[in-house]
Amino acid sequence: LLPRLRDNLLREAEGFDAHMLGPRFYADAWLPQTHMDLTHAKGLQSLRPYGMSNGEPVFACRGLRVLQQRVVGSDAKHLKVTFGSTTAAGRQWDGIGFHLAKRAAPLQGDVDVLFTLGVNYFNGRESVQLVIKDLRPTTER
Repeated sequence: LLPRLRDNLLREAEGFDAHMLGPRFYADAWLPQTHMDLTHAKGLQSLRPYGMSNGEPVFACRGLRVLQQRVVGSDAKHLKVTFGSTTAAGRQWDGIGFHLAKRAAPLQGDVDVLFTLGVNYFNGRESVQLVIKDLRPTTER
């Protein structure tokens, strides 16, 4: 019985692509680059507190340009990225991906980003911050 089960499983697995075996992420909505601003980020704060029955909204945006990237954190596990707009000249956003440092090497050009939209408070300044959940080159589907 076990050898037959093994053979059947191996035969079924031949059609799998590597990306099919990884984690799946889902977005609540596609967010246009024009809505990635402080007004919308602050508006989302009214949905708090987030928890099991009220999950934080997760957005996807296609075609953000990677302008800068670096690994950060005392353990060098986090990825800090500056994105630029491909639809509105001059717009930029900072993003932080916790435990995504291993993804730093292949980031070039335009990427699709899965993120939560937040507000970063630093030195008395407010700015939009994308908390990155996942990203991929825009050419992938």
